[in-house]
Amino acid sequence: MKLPRRTVVALSAMVVLVVAQAAADPTGLLALVGWSGAALRFDLGLWPLAPYLIFVPVLLAMTWWTTARAGMRFWTHTAGLVLAVLLAQAAAAFAMSWDLSVAGWSAGFVAAKAVPAALIVAAAARIFGGSRTRVRQGAGNPWLPAVVLALSAPVLAGQLWRGAAYAPAFPWPATTAASCPSWGLCCSCFCLRCR
Repeated sequence: MKLPRRTVVALSAMVVLVVAQAAADPTGLLALVGWSGAALRFDLGLWPLAPYLIFVPVLLAMTWWTTARAGMRFWTHTAGLVLAVLLAQAAAAFAMSWDLSVAGWSAGFVAAKAVPAALIVAAAARIFGGSRTRVRQGAGNPWLPAVVLALSAPVLAGQLWRGAAYAPAFPWPATTAASCPSWGLCCSCFCLRCR
């Protein structure tokens, strides 16, 4: 299979961006994936390896798919790349926690990093991606994603906020701010999860 030029440019731009961000910000605070240069600890399980073994491959696969489907549409490509970063983070978090609600919740924390990364990669694909002939793609069926989001929204929202009308139907961990694993400093403590 021959990859179109635009897809190769987008994948190359994403790889260069991830590597440059990891070198510039080893903490990962502003980078999609941080790399401190420290030796990896294989005895800790998947935690230290998930950003590299799960996040990066899922990000690259979704970048390829989004670029192939979006074609010349810049804003569609940008939105798809933002969702690619969020999905990659959710997959990595799910592999670390084996809890779907935590994985969905943690994916939202990379949105501020995903938007600039998506704009940079989409702009690189637009500028260096070759000819600009428009290709019309058939629309997919929107019902499956709509049903999945509708069914997962109460679980994910109930995880974040106990004041929701449906929150009593979901089990909550018996934690307080003192016994919270993040010592009451996470945003969920402000949402009454640990109170």
